[in-house]
Amino acid sequence: MEKVNKKFKWIFFDLDGTLADSIPSLYKAHVNFLKMFGVVSNREEFEKLNGPSIPEIIIFLKNKYKLVNDDNFLINLYENETLKAYRKYVKPFDGLNEILSELKNRGYKLVLVTSASRDISMEFINNYKLGKYFKDYIFGDEVKRAKPDQEIYSKALKKVGAKQASTVVIEDAYNGVKSAKEAGIFVVALSNNQSKDNLSTAGADIVVPSISDILQIL
Repeated sequence: MEKVNKKFKWIFFDLDGTLADSIPSLYKAHVNFLKMFGVVSNREEFEKLNGPSIPEIIIFLKNKYKLVNDDNFLINLYENETLKAYRKYVKPFDGLNEILSELKNRGYKLVLVTSASRDISMEFINNYKLGKYFKDYIFGDEVKRAKPDQEIYSKALKKVGAKQASTVVIEDAYNGVKSAKEAGIFVVALSNNQSKDNLSTAGADIVVPSISDILQIL
């Protein structure tokens, strides 16, 4: 397996599909939301929305399907479906605690950088006692333009005082990889949800099958 040939100080982690085994459950939440309005969704559409924040997702869906409800009503409805999915189905990937613990013991500073809201993210982090591993957090409701825009990763660099050259991003989706690369950061992508070709096209520097491979390459 290919190894990173440089030493980083910071590791920025995405949440959905990277730390949390959540993509299948989030797809169900997406389908359930649209079903309320008589709309049948598909996986291809969902994949395009893997990265943007919930308010941005709602803007897209409202325009595409001519939804007439108030934006805040739709955002709350979508977020409630997402929260229900998290509480009922979403769990960390196998061995996550051990992986994060080992990375921290090796001296890496870990930061969560996610398009998910603070409420959803912190419920997951607190439920599975992951907070002790992270130095800081950046959430989707803290930025105006979510992934694939570079804003969230640029803000993360500035917030923690990290340099691009000393940071590696762990992502699992095209939009997330694109965002990090636009911010000038080295990216290791996980192909557990999207194809290696898709992630490479987005600009990933290295693609590995799952988060369990991170310890071998860093």
